[in-house]
Amino acid sequence: MCLGVFISVTLFAEYVVVLGPYLTIFGPPAIGANGKPPRDAAAWLAAKRQLRIVAPGRAGDRIVLLAAPPLTFPEAAMLPYSIVEQTVEPGGVGTDIAGKSYMDPNLWELCGPAAVNNTLYFWNGKTNSWSTHTYTDPSDGVSTTWDNTHNRSYTLHLAWEIRPPGSSQAGIMDRHNPSYGVTLYGMRDALNWEASAENAGSWQRYFYTNEWWDENTPGTLHVQIETDIALSGKPIIAEVDARYLTNWPDPGEQKNHYITILGYDNATGTYAYTDTCGHTTGCGSKKDGGVNYIPYSQLWQAITAIPVNRSADPHAGDGGWIW
Repeated sequence: MCLGVFISVTLFAEYVVVLGPYLTIFGPPAIGANGKPPRDAAAWLAAKRQLRIVAPGRAGDRIVLLAAPPLTFPEAAMLPYSIVEQTVEPGGVGTDIAGKSYMDPNLWELCGPAAVNNTLYFWNGKTNSWSTHTYTDPSDGVSTTWDNTHNRSYTLHLAWEIRPPGSSQAGIMDRHNPSYGVTLYGMRDALNWEASAENAGSWQRYFYTNEWWDENTPGTLHVQIETDIALSGKPIIAEVDARYLTNWPDPGEQKNHYITILGYDNATGTYAYTDTCGHTTGCGSKKDGGVNYIPYSQLWQAITAIPVNRSADPHAGDGGWIW
C-alpha cells in the first residue's frame, strides 16, 4: 500500500496531533511493559534497528516500543521547516548582535551543533526561543553575544555549554585551537540528553544511536529516515562530504559537514534537508538557510565519501548518521 502524505504544521504543539494518526496507520501496537523499550543496551539497539522504537511526542515523553516493525510507510513525508530553515551559523569574522567586531575561525565549524539545534526543535522547541547570551569559545577565549536571530543562541549553547552526565567537558565542540569540531558520539549524546528533557536516569538510550555507513546500505538508511520522519516526526542528522550537496559548489577537497534531513519523497527519489552553513557568512554554501533537495543516490554518495573512523578521539568519530 502506498499513501502520499505531506506533514506540514507550524506550531510545535500540534506535532502529536498531526503525527498520531500516521503512527496508528503505519505502526503496529505497542507491547511490553506499557510499550516501553528494553533497558538492556543490546536489546535496545536490536529493537531500534528493527524500527520498533518510535517517539511521536515531545522532550521527556514516553518512547514507544512497537510490537513489530512497520510494514509500510507513507509514500512521502515532510516535517515543518519554517523555523529550522532560518538557522545559519555565525561567520568566523563579523559583528555579533551586541555590535562587537570579532574574529573566531571556530565559528565556521559549528555545523554539528547547528544540525543538533535544528533536530532538537522537533523535541523541545528551543531553537528559536533561547535567551540572548554571551558565549566564550573555550578554545581561544573569544567572547561573542547572540540572540535568536538565525537561531544562533541555542546553537552556541549546544557548542560550548551543554553537559550530559559523565561528559569530560561542557559543550560538544572540541577544545583544540583550531577546533576539530564534533564527533558523531558527542552529537548523539547531546541529542539524547536534550530529547530526554535532561533526565539523568534515562537519557543514554532515550532515542538516538549512531550508524556507520560501512555497516549499512542505502536501503537501511532510507527505511531509518522513513521511520523517524513518518512515525516519530523527527529528523535525522547525516555526516556528508559537502562537495556532493546540491547547495554547495565543489570545494575541491573533502569537506566534512553535517546536515539535517527533514523529508523524503519516494515518487521523486529525493530527500529534503537543511544546511546551516551560510553564504553571506563565508562558510561555503551557495545560500543562507532554506530547504534543499538531493537525490537518494547522491546523499548516499555524500555520506560514503567520508571515511569511517570509529575512534572516540576529538578528530575522529566520523562516517555515518544519527537517528
